[in-house]
Amino acid sequence: MDKTWVRLHPLSPEFKDALLGFLNHAIEVASFDGTIKCPCINCKNQLWQTMEVVEEHLSVDGMLDTYLKEPWVWHGETFEAWVEGNEQGLQEATTEDPPFHTDGGIETMLDDLYPGVRDTTEDPPNGNVPPPLPPDDVRRFYELLEETNKEIYPGCQKMMKMEFLVKLVEHKCKYGISEVALNSILLLIKCILPKGETLPENFGHAKTLVSKFGLKYEKIHACPNDCILYRGDYHNLQKCPTCNEERYQPDDGTRKKPIPHKVLRYFPLAPRLKRLYMSRHTAEDMRWHATERQNDGHLRHPADSRAWKHLDTKFPNFGGEMRNVRLGLATDGFNPFGNMSTSHSTWPVLLTVYNLPPWLCMKQPFIFISLLISGPESPGNDIDVFLQPLIDELKDLWDNGIDTYDAFRQETFRMRAAVIWTINDFPAYANLSGWSTKGYLACPVCNYDTESERLDNCKKIVFMGNRRFLPMDHFFRHHTVSFNLCTEFRAPPVPLTGAECLACFSTLNFTYGKPRPPKVGEKRPRAPPQADSPWKKISIFLKLPYWEHLLIRHNIDVMHVQKNVFDSVVGTLLGIPGKSKDSLNARLDMKKMKIKEKLWPAESGPLPMGAYSILNREKELFCKVLAVAILPDGLASNIARKVHVKERTIHSLKSHDCHIIMQQLLPLAVRNALPPAATILMLELSRFFRHLSSKKGTEESFHKLTTKITLILCQMERMFPPSMFDVMVHVMIHLAEEAALAGPVQLRWMFPIERYLHTLKEYVRNRNRPEGSIAQGYIIDECLSFCAMYLGDTDTSRSRPKRNCDGVYREVEGGLDCFRGGGRSLGAAEDFLLDNKDWELARSYVLTNTHVSNLEQRKFVANAQKNKGRKVNGLKLQGDPSATEDLVALANGPSKLCKRFKKYVSNGFRFKVRGTGQPGKTQNWGVFIQAEQTSYASTNDQNPKDGMVDFYGALLDVYEFTYNPDRKVVLFQCDWIDSLRKGRGLQRDEYGFTLVRFDKCIPIYRDPFIFASQALQVFYVEDPEDPPWHVAVKTQPRDLFDVSSTNEYDPCDEQDIQYATGDTDEVPMRSDV
Repeated sequence: MDKTWVRLHPLSPEFKDALLGFLNHAIEVASFDGTIKCPCINCKNQLWQTMEVVEEHLSVDGMLDTYLKEPWVWHGETFEAWVEGNEQGLQEATTEDPPFHTDGGIETMLDDLYPGVRDTTEDPPNGNVPPPLPPDDVRRFYELLEETNKEIYPGCQKMMKMEFLVKLVEHKCKYGISEVALNSILLLIKCILPKGETLPENFGHAKTLVSKFGLKYEKIHACPNDCILYRGDYHNLQKCPTCNEERYQPDDGTRKKPIPHKVLRYFPLAPRLKRLYMSRHTAEDMRWHATERQNDGHLRHPADSRAWKHLDTKFPNFGGEMRNVRLGLATDGFNPFGNMSTSHSTWPVLLTVYNLPPWLCMKQPFIFISLLISGPESPGNDIDVFLQPLIDELKDLWDNGIDTYDAFRQETFRMRAAVIWTINDFPAYANLSGWSTKGYLACPVCNYDTESERLDNCKKIVFMGNRRFLPMDHFFRHHTVSFNLCTEFRAPPVPLTGAECLACFSTLNFTYGKPRPPKVGEKRPRAPPQADSPWKKISIFLKLPYWEHLLIRHNIDVMHVQKNVFDSVVGTLLGIPGKSKDSLNARLDMKKMKIKEKLWPAESGPLPMGAYSILNREKELFCKVLAVAILPDGLASNIARKVHVKERTIHSLKSHDCHIIMQQLLPLAVRNALPPAATILMLELSRFFRHLSSKKGTEESFHKLTTKITLILCQMERMFPPSMFDVMVHVMIHLAEEAALAGPVQLRWMFPIERYLHTLKEYVRNRNRPEGSIAQGYIIDECLSFCAMYLGDTDTSRSRPKRNCDGVYREVEGGLDCFRGGGRSLGAAEDFLLDNKDWELARSYVLTNTHVSNLEQRKFVANAQKNKGRKVNGLKLQGDPSATEDLVALANGPSKLCKRFKKYVSNGFRFKVRGTGQPGKTQNWGVFIQAEQTSYASTNDQNPKDGMVDFYGALLDVYEFTYNPDRKVVLFQCDWIDSLRKGRGLQRDEYGFTLVRFDKCIPIYRDPFIFASQALQVFYVEDPEDPPWHVAVKTQPRDLFDVSSTNEYDPCDEQDIQYATGDTDEVPMRSDV
C-alpha cells in the first residue's frame, strides 16, 4: 500500500486524490456500519468515524506518526504486503526517492547561520563577503556539520540523525510528552536499530544537540525587593546596598550551589535580529516596508504613519538604511498556573518587529521574549530595574549597530534598531511611562490640563470635560443645564512633548525597590509620603537618545478600553449589579452637583427613568438578540452560553467576545430595545470602534473619527449619570488621534500579546519553577521555528497554514480568469451527476461571467452559447491559433459528472452547506455578492439604470466542474433572497439595517450559481420582534490582508449623532413610560 502521499502537502491535489483512494479502499474492506477507524493524531485509531470526518481529520491534523511505521491493519493492509512494500521502498529510496525535506535541509540552515565558513554560493555582488567569524563559531559549524551528516544507522537513507532529533523534540513539544517517557522511547528505538546506530542515550543529549541551533539566554540575579540587579558594579555583592537583603536563600548545607532569591532571564536581542537577515527565508520580508508597501496615502502599516516618518526625518542616518529595525515593546503580567486562586504574576517583556509585512507583524514567530521577570509579585514602577540590560543593548544598537549579513542582498551591513513605541494596558502604561494613571490627573494625554471631579457618594473620580474638544462655535459649548451648569470655551489640552517631560523631572526624586516585608510580630512600615506630582519616576526609556523626539511613545490599548467601555455601557443599560453606573449613589451625586434634576431620587419608590433607561421587557429583548445570534465558525466563542435572558444579564465575557458584540451585535441588540436617542448613541459608539479597528484608513478619516467620538461623549454626558465617565471612557477621545499618528490599531493593541501570553502559559511543566519552564520552552520553540523554515514537513506555528487559508492558487498559463483562483475543499468529495437543467445553468453562468479580453474571443463565447462550441471546435481542428485550449474547454462545457463538497474555504472564509456542521452553534452558510443589475423605476420606465445590487442568500451546494484535466471551476449553488422587488424579500429599516426573509426567495431554476471566488460571507440574526425577518451582517476574514481592498461593512447607516438628544439645553426623559 503506497504511503508516500502522507508526507505531501495536505492542500496539494496529489494528497487529496491519494487520501480519497485510501478512504474508498478502507470503506470497502475495513468498514463497520459505514464507518472506519480514524488514524489521525487525535483519534489514534480508537474511534470509528464517517468517511467525511476521517478525511477532514487527516487533512487538518495529519496521520498518527506511529501508524506510519506499522502495517495499516485497520484499513485493509496485511502484514505480508507491508513487509514487501517496506523492502521495495528501501531499495527505491537509495536511487529515486526525493529528499525528505523541500526547503534546503539542515546543511542549508548551517550555511545561513554561519555565512562564509565554506564556499557554497557564487561570488556575491559588489565584492561583498560575510564578516569573518570567530574561531569558536567556525569550530561549532564543523561540529554541527559532522552531526548533521551522521546516519542514524549504517545504510539509513530516509533520514539523517540531526533531522530525526529535531523531529523528536518537535513531537515532545507538540504532544506534551515527558522526558522520562521519551527516554524510554529512545531506548526502545535503539534496541531495534541495527548495530552501529548513533542515537543519543537519552533525551537530554538530544536536546543539547538540537539546542545548538538555537540562541541562549542569560540569568541575572535580582534583589528580592526589586532594588537592583546584580550586574555591573553590583556583580559580586552578596547583599543589596539599598535594602540590605541577602542575595541568596539561606543554605541548609545540602545544596551544591547557592540559590538566588530572584532571577531575571534576559534574552539578547541582537542575535535574534541578525537571524532575520541571515536566513534566506526572512531576509526579503524585512525589506517589505520599503520595497513592497503601497504609497497611496492610506495607513495600512506603521511605515505609512507620521510617527515612523518623523523618526526617519529627525535621524536621516537611521532612516536612510531601510534594513534598520523598528520595534514595538509590550509587557503585561499573567498567572502562569492558570489558577486564579494562586497569587503569582510573571512579567515577560516582548518585542515585535515592524519591518515585516502586516500579515507577519505581531505574529507569534516574530514576537521575541526579551526579559522574563520572575514573580510572585508584579514589579510595578520598579520594572525599570529589570529593563536595564535591554535598554543598554538598545542604546548600543542605536549608537554603534552591529555587523549583519543580509542573505537576500548577499552583503554585510551595519544594522541598527529602535523601539518606536510601547504597547500595554493602562496600569502598565503608568509603570513604563512614569505618569500615574490614577487620581485627578489620570489621563496622560491631557496631562496637567485634565478636567476631573470626585464623586463623594460613588467614591470615584470622573472625567467629563469633553466639550473642550468640540469646535469653538459648537452650540453644546453654550449649554449649561444638560452638562455641568457652566458654559465651556476652553481649548483642548495639548500633549506634552518629550522635552517638556524631561523638564518635569528636574525636581523628582525616586528610589527603586519595594518596602521590606514585615517580620513576624512586626508592624508594617508606613509608606513614605508621595509627591503631589503625577510623575512617579523618570522613565528609563528616556535614556534612549531618540525617545524624547518620538511623536507617540506609549500607546493607549484599544482592546482594554473597548472592554471597559462595553462593561460600563451594557452593565448600565441592563442594570447588572456591580457593573451598572446608575445607582442610588450616582443619583445622590447628581443631586449634590445640582445637575439633571429630573433624575434625582425620590424619598421613596423606584429611581426615575432617564433617557437611557429600559424596561424589563426591553432588557429581555436585548439579551434575546444576543442569545439567538449564531455566528460563523471561529468569529467568537459561543456567546449564547453567557447570556441569561430571563435573568436579563450577561457574564464571563472575554475581551474578544466584547470586541465582537460591541462592533457587530450591539447595534442589533439595541435596535428595538432602546429609546430612539439612546439607540442612535449606541449605533454610533459601535460604528466608532468598528472604523477605529479597520485595517486601512487615512489621517483624514481618523481625524473625522475624533470629531465623531467627541460628539458621542458629549451626548453621553448629556444623557448618562456622571459616574459613567471613568478614565477608560474618557481616553476614547484620544484613540483616533493616536491612530492618525501611528497607523492602524490592529498592529498596536494587546490582542496578539494576550494570545502569546497564553502560549507561554502552556510551556509551564514544573510548577515549582514556572519561569524556568517558560524560558526552556521558548528556547526550544524558537529553535524549532527556525528549523521549520528549512525542513518543509516540520509542524510549528511558523510553518502551519492558517485555518482558513485558501490553499494553492490555481492558474493556467495564459488562461481565462474562470480557471484561476484559490480555495480548497474540506471533507470528502462526493461524485455527483448533474441533471441537464442544472448543468445548463452552470455552463451558461460560466460562459456569461467569464471575462475575455478581445472582441474575437467574445464572439467565440457568444457562439458557444448558441451552438455549444461547434464553431470553436472546428477552428481548433483547422489549426486556428485563436482557438486556444481555454476557449475550446469553455465552449464545450464541463463534464456532467462533478464533485460535490459540503465545506469549502474561499477568500479567507470557511463556508459550509446549509444543514451541515453543528446546528445551533455555528452559521457558515450565509453568502453575499454584489452584482451589476439593470433597475427600472416602474413598468413604464424607458430609461433604466445599471448599478450594483446586493444579493443575499444561503449556500446549498458546492460543485467542482471539470472542463479538462487541467481546467476546473468551483461554483456555489445558492438560494437567493428576492431583492429585486422592494419589500418582498429584502427591506431596510429606519436605521439602515438590511433585513431579509427566507420564505421570499428567487426560484432556484433561474440563476442559482456564482463562482466560489466571488462569494463573501454574511450571517443572519433573527429579529425577535418579527421572526420571519433576519438582520444581515457582513463579515470580514480575520487573517486576510488585502492591501488594495476598500470594503468597510457597516450593519446600518451612519446616524445624525449631533441632534440625537435634540438641540435644546435639556435632554427629554422617556415619555412612553
